[in-house]
Amino acid sequence: MKAMLLAAALLVSAGVAQAADLTGTWNMTLETPNGTGTPTAEFKQDGNKLTGTYKGRLGETKLEGTVDDKAVKFQVKVNVQGNEFVITFNGTVEADGTLKGKADFGGQAEGAWTAKRASGGGGGGAAPAAKASGGVDVTGKWVFNVETSAGAGSPNFEFKQEGEKLTGNYSGQLGSAKLEGTVKDRKVDFKFNIDAGGQAGTVIYSGTVQDDGTMKGKVELAGLGEGTFTGKRAK
Repeated sequence: MKAMLLAAALLVSAGVAQAADLTGTWNMTLETPNGTGTPTAEFKQDGNKLTGTYKGRLGETKLEGTVDDKAVKFQVKVNVQGNEFVITFNGTVEADGTLKGKADFGGQAEGAWTAKRASGGGGGGAAPAAKASGGVDVTGKWVFNVETSAGAGSPNFEFKQEGEKLTGNYSGQLGSAKLEGTVKDRKVDFKFNIDAGGQAGTVIYSGTVQDDGTMKGKVELAGLGEGTFTGKRAK
């Protein structure tokens, strides 16, 4: 009888230890060397085994890992400019059901990450945004380098992305202005109006987010000429 009670107690303990089930879609916040990202993870848990799909700035890739009691570990392989490296996520299931931990970027850098389950309805803004923009989120401060036939400039931008909608501010040689545009997949388009020296017009930027997280494209300068630009997140 005692042996049966002991076996039952062990089974109950094992059930508690394995209670965490991460199956489903999770919205993540990830601190990277190039700024903050908002990837998504689609987990499928089978016992202690974790598989699924990870979507972020560098595209979509498979993930593999384990869940041991409240400890979570998974890895993804990403490609940056032809170089493949592994990001390893180590974390724990918190009391409120969220995930929290550290990410190792191929042994070259570390960053903190958190994750929470995507809401089933339309209320969870992060998941639709990731799907709409292919995992790209340009929210934050950026420094651009613009090259034109008339010279070069280094304007600053502060972007706010909500799904495919892009708003924010420009400041540079042409003054300062509000901007608006869109982000679709990795394609970024935005514009703003300027009035420099009595010359009013619209500046239009069209570019793409690169694998390394930078931005590159072309700019039309209010009918005064064209140029090219590159951009990176401000440190």
